[in-house]
Amino acid sequence: MENRITIYDLSKQLGISTATINRAFNPSAKIKSEKRKLILETAAKYGYSPNKIAAGLSRNPIKIGTILVDLIPAFYNELIKGIKSSHEELLDLKVESVIRIINVNDNIENIDHELIRVLDEFSEKKFDGIIINYPVASQSIQSYLNSIIDNGIPIVTLNYELSGIKRLFSSINNCRAAGRMAAQMLSFTSKGNQAVIFSGNMALENHQSTIKGFREEAVKQSLELVGVYDNRDDPDLAYKNTEKVLKEHPNLNGIYINSANSIPVCKRLEELGRSGEISLVASDVFPELASYISSRVVSATIYQNPFMQAKNAFLNLYYHITENRKIPERLMITPQIVISSNIQMYLDVSVT
Repeated sequence: MENRITIYDLSKQLGISTATINRAFNPSAKIKSEKRKLILETAAKYGYSPNKIAAGLSRNPIKIGTILVDLIPAFYNELIKGIKSSHEELLDLKVESVIRIINVNDNIENIDHELIRVLDEFSEKKFDGIIINYPVASQSIQSYLNSIIDNGIPIVTLNYELSGIKRLFSSINNCRAAGRMAAQMLSFTSKGNQAVIFSGNMALENHQSTIKGFREEAVKQSLELVGVYDNRDDPDLAYKNTEKVLKEHPNLNGIYINSANSIPVCKRLEELGRSGEISLVASDVFPELASYISSRVVSATIYQNPFMQAKNAFLNLYYHITENRKIPERLMITPQIVISSNIQMYLDVSVT
């Protein structure tokens, strides 16, 4: 081990969670005596200092607020799990976490109004940092976010980059790589070479990046991209577009869905009796999609690990606040291919 050991080094060495290690250094925390003894002895052996924990117990609570939009429940539920998991790790260090959900069923003016209301709440209560999962920021919202940042509250963007704001960093998926991987998977699994993309909101940078990556790889794989359909993260639109695309492209062989809005497509293909003919590559991992992967309706899904995106955002924001740690401008998750043979491993992580 390196001389400057971290709690993560200690966790890996012992096979014990960082939350349990934190509790071992807190005399009032409940933990089995033999486990506390093992942790403290190993920490002493490698020179791990509990000073930061002691400092955390003596200072005022660190307050971190998270703002999420409920575009696709299966996706934002994973973000919530990641935030809660991070908070649990830091619970003994006097960290407070507040999560606010914004309903996107309202019109954009109401959504922006609700965002400003929550930002005002966090600012007035003197939160130390804010994580925001917000797809599109108007010029006025960008200015509002920047004014909060200028007043000393760092803002981290989650799953979206939100160009135009002075964010501390963004925690995102490598979308361009995801698009390339999807194109190659379709080239392996399709019975022909015609494919379309069913996109989430195409105004968003992350969806634009997946489309760009798909186009790049499609050329290499001799895959013909015959259309890109903007489903705007709307399940009803995805359902309707499934039948529409089959009529417009009767020789279609594959569909790549670059957002978590895949279930309506699977359902409509089954209803039309076309699920065995069209190769589907979806995005993310959640229980309802897993059944379609296991039954081979979906050939593969590109896992962008929203759980870990959220966890990276929360933990790194905390360490910036408490240690002034320098964080890279982008914390980028490497996407992974999930198929029927390994879906359960990812599902076990997803539902934990």
